[in-house]
Amino acid sequence: MRTAASPPRHLGALPRSARGSGGGRGILDAALIRQLAHLRGPPEPRAPARRTRLLRRAAGRWPARPGVLLAYHDLLLFLVAYPDERAVLRLAEAELRRIAGAVVRRSPAEVTRLDGTGLPGTLTACAFSLDLARWLTRRFPRDVELDWEQARREPATRELARLCVAPVERAGIPDGPWDPRRWFELARGRSRQSALAWALGHLDRFPIRGEAMDRLYDSFKIFVSWRLRAPAASRTLCRFPPRRPFLHRTLLRDTAAARRAWSRALPAPRRITSRDAAALIDVARVSLGVRHRETDPVTYASARDVTLFSLERGIDVALFGMLPERRLPLESYVGYLAAKNRVPIAYGGAWIFLDRARIGVNVLEGFRGGESAYVFAQVLRVYAGHFGVRRFFVDPFQLGRGNREGIESGAFWFYYRLGFRPLSQRLARLAEAECRRLQRGRPGRSSPAMLRRLARGPLRLDLDPRAGADEAPDPLDVSRAITRLVGRDWRGDRPAAEAWARGRAAGRLGIRPGSWPGPEREAFDRLSLVVAFLPGLAGWSPRKKRALAEAMRAKGKPRERGFVTRTRAHRPLRAALARLARLGALDVAGSAARNQVRAEDQRVSPDSHHEDRLAPLAAVSVRDARVGRRWDREL
Repeated sequence: MRTAASPPRHLGALPRSARGSGGGRGILDAALIRQLAHLRGPPEPRAPARRTRLLRRAAGRWPARPGVLLAYHDLLLFLVAYPDERAVLRLAEAELRRIAGAVVRRSPAEVTRLDGTGLPGTLTACAFSLDLARWLTRRFPRDVELDWEQARREPATRELARLCVAPVERAGIPDGPWDPRRWFELARGRSRQSALAWALGHLDRFPIRGEAMDRLYDSFKIFVSWRLRAPAASRTLCRFPPRRPFLHRTLLRDTAAARRAWSRALPAPRRITSRDAAALIDVARVSLGVRHRETDPVTYASARDVTLFSLERGIDVALFGMLPERRLPLESYVGYLAAKNRVPIAYGGAWIFLDRARIGVNVLEGFRGGESAYVFAQVLRVYAGHFGVRRFFVDPFQLGRGNREGIESGAFWFYYRLGFRPLSQRLARLAEAECRRLQRGRPGRSSPAMLRRLARGPLRLDLDPRAGADEAPDPLDVSRAITRLVGRDWRGDRPAAEAWARGRAAGRLGIRPGSWPGPEREAFDRLSLVVAFLPGLAGWSPRKKRALAEAMRAKGKPRERGFVTRTRAHRPLRAALARLARLGALDVAGSAARNQVRAEDQRVSPDSHHEDRLAPLAAVSVRDARVGRRWDREL
């Protein structure tokens, strides 16, 4: 996930010309906002009528201070997501539309005071990724440009400029003070493109492609200025597809209701057209971008791999699979955006491998007092029902390790209340003791120091009590095993190892991937190192080998779900990956664990008909390399 600096706090008063405008009914003061905010909690017997009365009093007024405007705006968004009456929903929506129109009509000086807030007409500046910057220039060509103030301060902007011109022109770009805006105007001449679009167009013609170009562009830290002129390109009016609104007679905040949610059967996804899928991708990119955020599944989303689930209590969960060329080799990184009554309220993603997944959630600011736990439980339900995930993990970063926001929000307890528990026994005992302390004493929070201690290790949640009986291997251990084998058997020569692995994997499976479509062939290439080193594959039945070949093809299909379901159902593959993962775990395990792994490998029963079973796992890679080189010559 990418983030930029938080938007500035706006504490000053608006100019005198702004006071009382935007409706002609006077100034909206902070006292009225506080009364409305007090009614944001669980509905009380007289709360709906009182809330409606206060909203009508506020309607048409204009806040005198930007801070009051932001508080009122965010409160209205919350009421649209969690309305208790149709009158409240209609009033809140109408007020948001009024605010959107009023901000756009302000003078430039007044709008500048609101920059960085994500409101319509304001400016958002962020160092977006290359692909998201390209999307912005296509989707909002008149609204995005290089951030000239940042460009003047960042030396890397000169490097970007040098990539855009012929070698003979590069000497004319000064190393000292310069005016980048003037230089780009001179360089692009009569081009009608923005300087940003012009520069990105030149990068497209550069010989570097893919991840290498992404990393080069990221190193420049090019800030983009995005004027939110389009009505839906803002926090205010960005919405999911239409659906019937849900009226909240109460808010489900207890964890028991959340746990019941993921045990229910998942309904079929909504039928959406390719245009609907593209619109959902736009909603996700806008929802994150205006908040200075970005995730890979949203940035690299494939319109052919978007799935939308409409669930109870006005909840929608949109899943975003990545373009085939952007997918991970082993895991399937699938992102999501969750909405309540069509308002985006949370985002995140899951790294799926067999029937396990690393997952995280970020509830958007302004919606953290609602049904956050219940919404996340519905997200778990979607991943469990759609992909067959039985076990979820939360990385320490999500809990606050190297992540200040995780500490400030008390993320550890959010997951803990849902049933996630530390993998480390020491951290589990620490969490239990702290939980008892909080229950005995007055209501309060754990100290930041305690939260940092609790965030030192990952958490785990088993949806199926039987999940522990056949635990899926850790894909990180599989990755480390491949690094170990290539380093030892090929002396670190990756191109040679990959070339050997492609022939070796094709020979072991009896396939000719050269005739496959491009994305499927590329998926095979990325997975071939794993398949080439899989222990025991020679003893598989032809049907199981064909199933593995189909799983490799599925990695390059338009929808990645087929890869997840095929690999999850492949029992011999699971066992072989577990053996491979144990070799990778040697690098991070203690000596006792190393001896245990070696002992397990020695107990593998030999089979004279299958060369892969003749050697313990610690030595199988060398034998495979020798046999593989001989097969290479034969092929």
